[in-house]
Amino acid sequence: MSDLNSSFVNAERRFSPGKKQRRRDAGQSRFPKPVQDKLRKLLLSHDRPSMTKLMSELQDFCTVKSLPCPSRSSIYNFAKYMRGNLYKPMDLPDDIRASLYNLDHETPVPGHQLVYYAFHYGTLSAISQASGLPWIDLYQASLLPAWRPRSKGLLLAVMRSRGMV
Repeated sequence: MSDLNSSFVNAERRFSPGKKQRRRDAGQSRFPKPVQDKLRKLLLSHDRPSMTKLMSELQDFCTVKSLPCPSRSSIYNFAKYMRGNLYKPMDLPDDIRASLYNLDHETPVPGHQLVYYAFHYGTLSAISQASGLPWIDLYQASLLPAWRPRSKGLLLAVMRSRGMV
């Protein structure tokens, strides 16, 4: 019986809600800095890069630098969360600036947020101008929650016409 009691004690200790240790690098990419910089440069093109071409260039870069090359799924995950383009509202056309009605016009706006506001609150001209932004801005905006169905449908149609979906 003592073995059964000790098993219950061990199970209680293992399954009780205790304080879990966070990883020291939680919320950060685990890629080496040179790989992050190269991948960021490759992903910030205007049109969506071919994944086979991107993987080939990244593999060549990692081989030369003797660094581990990330997997395809890691690259897609990196693209979701990487810091995209920043835009100064004062440099934007008036239609897009008007759609940023509750944002400070002095602070740079991330590209995905600019797309979201243009598609939700902008005129047809603002939507048209936001549709021409780099692919990463449209892609990251499509991942944001709380899209209205009509706005999201329009964004997906733009992405489909540009070959992103």
